[in-house]
Amino acid sequence: MMRFLLLPLVLLGALGCSASPSPKVPAAPPVPAAPRRWVVISAEEAPNVFVQCSRPAPREKDGPFWAPSAAEIEGLEAGLGGYLREKGHAKQGDDLSRFYRQYVGFVRSGRKLIYLNAFSADELENDLRLCREYPGQMPKDLCDPDEWRHPTTITCDGGDDYWGLEYDPQTKDYSQLAFNGE
Repeated sequence: MMRFLLLPLVLLGALGCSASPSPKVPAAPPVPAAPRRWVVISAEEAPNVFVQCSRPAPREKDGPFWAPSAAEIEGLEAGLGGYLREKGHAKQGDDLSRFYRQYVGFVRSGRKLIYLNAFSADELENDLRLCREYPGQMPKDLCDPDEWRHPTTITCDGGDDYWGLEYDPQTKDYSQLAFNGE
C-alpha cells in the first residue's frame, strides 16, 4: 500500500522537473530618484547662512564649520517631521518637500552641531515660472533653478514658510526652532 502512495508523488515530482522554466519578465527600468530638496553648504559659504534678518540663527563665531555627511542629514530628516508636529508645526512637519533645506555643520563649545535653514519651495518655483513667462525681465539669479543651493539670498520676513533649527547628531536632539517674522 505504501508503494502506491509514493508513486504519484514521484511522478508529480518528475513532471515538475521536466516542465520548461517560465520566461523571465524583463525588469522595469529604474525610476529616477527625485532631486533632493536639501544641500550641504560648504564651509567657505557657511557663515552666509547664519545671516538671518528676521529670526535668530547661530553666530559666525560658532565655528569652525564642517560638512555633515549624507547619513547625518538623513538621520536629522528621519525625525524632523515628528519633531515639528510635536512643536505644533504640522504645516512644516507633514510635508518637508514643500521646503528647500540648506545644512551647515558648525562647532559650538566643542560640540559638532548642524544648522538647518529651510524656505518655501513654492516661492522659488513661482520665481522660475515668472522667468519662463517673462524671459529677460527677471533678475538672472532668480532664474537659476539651482540658486537655492548657494547661500546668496536671505529672505527677511515671510512668516512660517522660512525657518531654521539646530540639531545635535550625537544626541539626536533638535533645538532653537525659529521662524521668520511676518
